[in-house]
Amino acid sequence: MRSSPVFMAAVLFLSASSSSAAIIDFGGFFRDTDSGLDWLDVTSTLGLSYDDIVGGAGGWVTAGWRHATSEELCVLWNAGPSCFHINTISLSTSIAQANQGFLNLFGFVTTCCTGGGEVFTTTGLLERAGQPASRSPFGELQFFEAGFNPRARVTWFNNAGSSFSRPDIGNFMVRVVVPCPGDADGNNSVDLEDLNLVLFNFGSAVPVGTNGDVDGTGQVDLEDLNLVLFNFSTTC
Repeated sequence: MRSSPVFMAAVLFLSASSSSAAIIDFGGFFRDTDSGLDWLDVTSTLGLSYDDIVGGAGGWVTAGWRHATSEELCVLWNAGPSCFHINTISLSTSIAQANQGFLNLFGFVTTCCTGGGEVFTTTGLLERAGQPASRSPFGELQFFEAGFNPRARVTWFNNAGSSFSRPDIGNFMVRVVVPCPGDADGNNSVDLEDLNLVLFNFGSAVPVGTNGDVDGTGQVDLEDLNLVLFNFSTTC
């Protein structure tokens, strides 16, 4: 939950091959407009096992979240839908140019030093379906202070079942975006926070779909205000 009704969403635009795709950060989770998936901050599930999550820990499953598949993570990383089993992949330099913002969306968990400077890493467990009981599939994303291309891997921990957990490892969790006209802050309801976002930014040009632009025109105007008022108190 946000401590203030005034919420400024950040936007990252990914690779040139999908220039229309945007990543919108709502704080606590972000939205990939290309795939229509919300991604939960990995740090929200640190130290929880696959079994913990499925068993109801944190209330994520009840709220519509599930573990991401390896294919979904590979597509998000612009690494193609079949990067699973690959030990190390080099990601698009356009992600690196976002000043590590992509990694910060997930919440980086560990910082380590090498001869080339600091390395920022986030690691999360993935959906287990189709994997042997002794494996825990996971994804790992790294950025390098020294300017090397970001690296990632989508693979598994051996001899680690569904109860495996570690304090520095979270879970990659997704939910399908539900169309919700008038919902400016991405919480699937239209309420005072959405109204305040529109009023606070009224008359402004903003990144499309953010900061009260509920009709996706890049402007916060009467159309946005009318959408919020018409759908006020709606839960999607």
